[in-house]
Amino acid sequence: MKIKPEQDILIEYSGWCMVAPYKVKFQYISGDENAQQIITGKEWLKLPDSADARYSSRIATKCDYVLENAIDAMRDSGDGEWDTLEVSESNGTRYWQIEGYLK
Repeated sequence: MKIKPEQDILIEYSGWCMVAPYKVKFQYISGDENAQQIITGKEWLKLPDSADARYSSRIATKCDYVLENAIDAMRDSGDGEWDTLEVSESNGTRYWQIEGYLK
């Protein structure tokens, strides 16, 4: 039996979900080492938008954080829809595809 060289797994998706602020976390991605690294959705909602000129550049904004875990957010959501979810190998072999999933 011939072993295939290792392939990457390609996951393609599109859709949306709505999650309660207390069920989601955000990770800090900007350069301030003193900033809180992980915050809740409730804390994220209280942050100013980056375009808001009233705030000093030293204050963290919503744009300084990214969603910590998209899978957790989708799993814990109260509503959502996936238009497409497809899993394949990087060589193009498709294994399965789900279309039109509504939570």
